[in-house]
Amino acid sequence: MGQVTIGQEESSLSATKNDNGRVEIPPGISALIEDGKVVDIWIEDLRKLNADVNVGGVLVSPQAALSDIKLALGPCSEVFP
Repeated sequence: MGQVTIGQEESSLSATKNDNGRVEIPPGISALIEDGKVVDIWIEDLRKLNADVNVGGVLVSPQAALSDIKLALGPCSEVFP
């Protein structure tokens, strides 16, 4: 899986942003680009990924139970567009 971090230059990504400034790196991991840099990263559905995700040094499996994810990363918050 590719790596994407906050502040990363858009030119270093292996994807092209769409009209609303979003890219998928790889499919399933999305990033928002503003002024040529990554400003936000999110996962639509962890369960659909094919590999573990490294979140701040914590590996999270797509098969992990929500309770285990909350224990490792902290509480979840709903974000509405």
